Amino acid sequence: MKHLRTFRLFESLDLNSEWSQSVLTDEVWSDISDILLELEDDGFVATKHLSDYKKVSNKLCEDVIEIVVNKESLNNFNYEEVKDTFMRLIDYLEPYGWNYSILYFGEFHFIEFECGGNDPLISQPFVDWDMVSKSRLEKILKECHAFKICFYQGIDHLIN
Repeated sequence: MKHLRTFRLFESLDLNSEWSQSVLTDEVWSDISDILLELEDDGFVATKHLSDYKKVSNKLCEDVIEIVVNKESLNNFNYEEVKDTFMRLIDYLEPYGWNYSILYFGEFHFIEFECGGNDPLISQPFVDWDMVSKSRLEKILKECHAFKICFYQGIDHLIN
């Protein structure tokens, strides 16, 4: 019995270790929440989620902040209603090295229509223009149930 070591369950588990090395600080997270308050005041629901790795459109991304915005009602809404807030988030996070993708909820899943940043793997939006003409996209962006903006530190690889 001398060789048995006692330990407490979860003694070495640091619940904050996932983000302890990340550039995302409490202040930045708080500022993101403050920027989203305007949308919430206008009757939108904004949810935020953090992930180490997450698929965003055709990219497997690292250190992902995912923000989904929809209405409290089931009514469709226009991208123009959330665009200013999304641009404010982009302006705030880009100097910290965050890349972004903006997606709309299509018939069955989110579809990317804009992306940006400095990662060399960022390409033009992953929209099949044979399936969706630009005028159709403009119409779609006026009749959506939800929009999502994802910020990520890097792209691990592209997914076909």
